[in-house]
Amino acid sequence: MEMSDDRLTVRALDGRKTVLIWCRDKANNWMTELAEDRPAAIVKDARVTLPAATGLPGKAAVRFYDPWTDKWSEGKTDGKTVALPAFSRSLVLKIER
Repeated sequence: MEMSDDRLTVRALDGRKTVLIWCRDKANNWMTELAEDRPAAIVKDARVTLPAATGLPGKAAVRFYDPWTDKWSEGKTDGKTVALPAFSRSLVLKIER
């Protein structure tokens, strides 16, 4: 499933026990960084609205993985949205039912 807003492209895989969501900054790609020499900006105050079909409880376990720093962090959801930590380029969410 793919979703999009002004800033992010969001792709989700909804499994039986886990939802994986990949968030990508639309303003950043290989051309902007390498050909145009523009550094990746920090995405702040972003939220992902979860598809209603996921049926997640408000207390589902949320973890974030930043592939550019190789770091995990904890988060939370109200079952409808997830507030993202600041990141650049892309971020992965892992939500356990």
